[in-house]
Amino acid sequence: MTVKRRIIALTLVLFIIPQAYAALYPGTDLTRLEFEMTGEPLIYSNYPETIYVEGLTQSGTKMDPRLCINQLGVVNGIDYGIGRHFNKVPVKPGRNYTAEIYNGRTSSDLTSYTFGIAFLNESDAEANVNILQSGQQESDLAGVVMMAIDTHKRFIHSSTGSVPANKNPLLSYPRTVRLNPGEGKIVLFGKVNRINGYVNGRIRFNTDSEVTVLEFYMLTETLEEELKNAGLNLTQDNLDSCNIYPVLSEIAEDDRRVLKLEEFPKYWTTTTAVLNYDTRTATFDAPAGTKFCLSNAGHIKGIRDLNENEYEYLKENDLGGFPVGENRIHDGNYSIIYDLT
Repeated sequence: MTVKRRIIALTLVLFIIPQAYAALYPGTDLTRLEFEMTGEPLIYSNYPETIYVEGLTQSGTKMDPRLCINQLGVVNGIDYGIGRHFNKVPVKPGRNYTAEIYNGRTSSDLTSYTFGIAFLNESDAEANVNILQSGQQESDLAGVVMMAIDTHKRFIHSSTGSVPANKNPLLSYPRTVRLNPGEGKIVLFGKVNRINGYVNGRIRFNTDSEVTVLEFYMLTETLEEELKNAGLNLTQDNLDSCNIYPVLSEIAEDDRRVLKLEEFPKYWTTTTAVLNYDTRTATFDAPAGTKFCLSNAGHIKGIRDLNENEYEYLKENDLGGFPVGENRIHDGNYSIIYDLT
């Protein structure tokens, strides 16, 4: 019997069979899978997974200021701007892409932060962004594992023909968003309203003109103020109609970006990436008792090398990635679809 399974590697959800760790040792009985890279380009944001307050420690180590939320305001008399981006990627017309965020923050107060995906049209022509699928969730409403499951369940079951009549005004749905020249619009957003929280969101889209995808965070107060100036409250429909290019452009142009991971390859997470393929396809014989593993630990050599062609090498200028020789990989393959037969 042939069985086909399709799995999305969720952040924080480990798809490793316990025996997978035998791959670290000689004589393993795990089946080695040979993958083919297929699918569409993927823009994924998970580094840093958590934005910290300057001075906060993690396991007794002071956090690097460049990973901290002080860049959302004035600290020691220095203006750090209103926000930061994790990815800033030009996309071409006529092909499908997927973009996903899984980011959050640890703060010392209840200030609200918004994480999201936006599009900037810096050309002289109108651009239409067709969002084909969309899903999202926040950890304020679900635990982090359930948040990821909810996001991808909504994403998988969404389509342009299945938008509910009474849709949640805070959620993104399949639709077309028009961008005039010089416009910037947020197409998916989530808020972190408590001291610790995360946002997960995923869209599949195409455009009819070259635009820039921005994965970012900002003060919710800043976003609400922009909408208030236009007489609007914070909903997805209002964001679709409101041009906030000046705010988004300032975030995009901020040169205080996430550090290149080569500086801290084993200390910081290594899971922000721009990949050419979002799917790994494999067909293999699986009689009763067959054991295999899907790696979520590319930094562990024995696990990383067990399967063939599971990891795509990142492009030279991409942020993030775990160094493997002269190359870098997207550690964990989070957001990657595994299509197994």
